Amino acid sequence: MVICGMLAILLYANTITHDYVLDDDMAIVKNTFVQEGISAIPKIFTTPYRAGFSDRNEGLYRPLSIALFAAQWQLAPGNAQVGHLINVLLYALTAILLFVTLSLFFADKNPLFPFVITLLFIAHPLHTEVVANIKSSDEILCFLFCLVALWSSLKYGKQEKIKYLVLAGFSTFLALLSKETGVTLLVMAPLTVYFFSAVSVKKCLMTAIPVILAFFVYLAIRVSVLSGVSNLDEILLINNSLVAAEEDTLTRLATSIFIIGKYFSLLALPYPLCYDYSYNTIALLPFGNPKVLLSLSIIIAIIVFALSRLKSRDPIAWALIFIGATLSPVANIFFIIEATMGERFLYMPVLGFSMIIALLLTKLFKRSVDINTNHSTAGFIKTNSGLLAMVTIVVVIYGTVTVVRNTAWKDNLTLVKTDVQTHPNSVRIRYAYGSILVMEKALNEKNETRKKQLLLEGTQQLVEAVRILPDYGDAWFNLGMGYKELEDYKKAIACFENAEAHMVKTNATFYVAAGIAYGEDGQYEKAIQELQKAIDLDSSGYDAYNNIGLYYSRTGNYSMSFQMLNKAIQLNPNDDHAYYNMGNTYAAMNDFTNALSFYKKALSLNPASDIAWVNLGNCYGVLKDYPNALLAFEKALQANPSNELARFNIGTTYFMLGDSVNGRKYIPD
Repeated sequence: MVICGMLAILLYANTITHDYVLDDDMAIVKNTFVQEGISAIPKIFTTPYRAGFSDRNEGLYRPLSIALFAAQWQLAPGNAQVGHLINVLLYALTAILLFVTLSLFFADKNPLFPFVITLLFIAHPLHTEVVANIKSSDEILCFLFCLVALWSSLKYGKQEKIKYLVLAGFSTFLALLSKETGVTLLVMAPLTVYFFSAVSVKKCLMTAIPVILAFFVYLAIRVSVLSGVSNLDEILLINNSLVAAEEDTLTRLATSIFIIGKYFSLLALPYPLCYDYSYNTIALLPFGNPKVLLSLSIIIAIIVFALSRLKSRDPIAWALIFIGATLSPVANIFFIIEATMGERFLYMPVLGFSMIIALLLTKLFKRSVDINTNHSTAGFIKTNSGLLAMVTIVVVIYGTVTVVRNTAWKDNLTLVKTDVQTHPNSVRIRYAYGSILVMEKALNEKNETRKKQLLLEGTQQLVEAVRILPDYGDAWFNLGMGYKELEDYKKAIACFENAEAHMVKTNATFYVAAGIAYGEDGQYEKAIQELQKAIDLDSSGYDAYNNIGLYYSRTGNYSMSFQMLNKAIQLNPNDDHAYYNMGNTYAAMNDFTNALSFYKKALSLNPASDIAWVNLGNCYGVLKDYPNALLAFEKALQANPSNELARFNIGTTYFMLGDSVNGRKYIPD
């Protein structure tokens, strides 16, 4: 039991130092409820899953995991390492509890047999998404409570003590509060008692009563919170490729059947792994496709075998039913969910797979694992050395793949950079990769050469994203931002126009970016229109006022320029850009004295602005104050040694002073 827990910790120890990744933003980092800490827990239990992040209509109610994140934030705000550590510890607890539960399942077997199943489960690489991603605590918690419910249900079947029924019901309730897949206990709790005890069918059904009661209590709360079983907004194509076949039921069903087959192949061969299987990773397939027919044949064979072995209470039949039951809520067969496919959905089914592998190996090596066959652990090991050697090989291989795969989950950039290699048709991966490079890395990069490299790499990924899904408004916007920063304003404008046509909701930030692109392309009237839209949406937006003031100045409407720039200064008196633009406006009016005043104010806030130093020097030059002009131009060169205009102006100023020797140092003949 301890070994199982230690193995879980050993396999995932390298995730503890990782950062927040993917939906951790939604569930933790940008979730206002979580950031309130434990004081928000009552609110968390009375609101939908994403309420602290988005006001979007919600189809999920998982308060337990969000409450856990709030407690983590209370303990260590913004510390991803605490979240990862808790995930690893919860996984270790899962390993221990799984061994205890399986030991009750197989009470007539040598203890090393449930140990083998637990090892296979813990080492399976498909769990990397769940354990390495803090957000997926919901999966771990749900399975933990499901194990308690199964253990207590079976315990009641063997001892008939009411306390076990109470525990089964309470555990079911907690599993459902963690994640909706806890609903599979409605089937699996009574079936577990049936398969792993000798009690009557009637007593097996008795164990379903607390599970059913817990389900209806949960359902009542869920309906109250969500104003229905689900009030989810329409499912987007980008999240689930099957939306494209919504009107073609047969194609949708055929593709869903193929995906189930793909799940089985991943259980057997968990490589390569990927965090995303959304549009357009899995193509829509008709029923006549050989892959669909093969998947359908496997599913039918499994169903027939499981049903044929019900009467004999074959554990393999239980394992197959468990896989089917835990996959059914996410299989897109009965209803479409917000994901085409996901490795996290196989977290619970791996138990069934591990049990089947362990049972098949005993048959392959023709060994009995009954407790009366081997009276000691040493005897079991000696008798089953071949079986255990094979299990060891599998666990070592699985464990190696797991540890290596964990490294991809270090941070968002590492993950998308890894997975784009194996799943290049995923629009979400392309979008995420490009957006990280453009919006997170490039916009914060000070080195111009490195910034340009990041922008080129990022726009390349975003071009692929809009190629795969031309209606992807957010991708068009980020691509436009990339081109804007590359100063390719015509391409930026085209992207922003596509973005506006396809984005579900535009905001002030969008119109500011579009306005700047139009303005830098010389389309000042259009730029002013876009920036005014930004102001209409957000009257407190500094960037909108600053840039609209800039473009009013360029059109010669100086009064409006002053009005807008003064408003920008009121909103953010500590930013240099509005003062700089005010200086430019005065300079355009030939009022160089006032221009000097505003350039100096800009430079007091940002002494590293080489362009402000150049314009300050120009003003001094026009006013024939050549010594101060030289000082300003030299400051510009200190701030940016590659500023050729500053260098040229220094040379020109020396010539104006009659110092041709120094002038030629800066402007050679």
